[in-house]
Amino acid sequence: ERDHRKLEYMVDAYSNELVDLLRKNNTAFTSTSIQLDSTFPIRLLKVLKKPKEVEYVSKVIDDINSLNQYRSLLSAVGIIDKQDDEVINKSLETLNNPSALSILDLYITDNKQKLDVFRYTAQKLNLLLQIINKRFKHKHLFIDKETGFVIKSKSENKDIAVKNLSSGEQNELIIFYNLLFKTTKGDIVLIDEPEISLHIAWQQQLIADLKEIAKETGISLLIATHSPDIIGDNWNLVQTLSSKE
Repeated sequence: ERDHRKLEYMVDAYSNELVDLLRKNNTAFTSTSIQLDSTFPIRLLKVLKKPKEVEYVSKVIDDINSLNQYRSLLSAVGIIDKQDDEVINKSLETLNNPSALSILDLYITDNKQKLDVFRYTAQKLNLLLQIINKRFKHKHLFIDKETGFVIKSKSENKDIAVKNLSSGEQNELIIFYNLLFKTTKGDIVLIDEPEISLHIAWQQQLIADLKEIAKETGISLLIATHSPDIIGDNWNLVQTLSSKE
């Protein structure tokens, strides 16, 4: 019971820590926005001196689509509310105004720079949600920028308290949060017998998920295990240790 309460406390602590991180990101976003907005009129006048050619419309459409995809990611991980430039896309298809293209191009550039402050956090949150939600059954993890971790029942869409997660589910959330948000590029992380807290299905997913985390964070991982289910098809990564009796 004591261990379960410790896990519950850690999940709540990390949830609050995530809220603080998102607030810092929002502060950086606000600062960048104020800076760009204050210089917008001057920069706008400069771009209007050399308007974009009409042929540039395809580039602007591609950039709008790219910006929308990134906004969708930020929305999916709970950082911003859903936004859409679909109306702009439809208008662009028949646009033949070079000055308007120049203004839109500046708009896209500024928005990319403003939203880029979230990129590092958003990519990690997206991976965390993917990993955890394929493990959780009958429940789904969301991120809320005001409250942190939000767990809901899939069937009833009701909030589930952290204390009602199993110890295994809490442990998974803590482990993967640690690996994604509490490591630094170049770190070597040692994991000793992870199978102790994982059922078979989670063991079989572990190496693939750790590879994704290593790719995202730039860390290296060394695992000591007795479980062939964890190794799976990754025997090329295994160094067998034996001792003389």
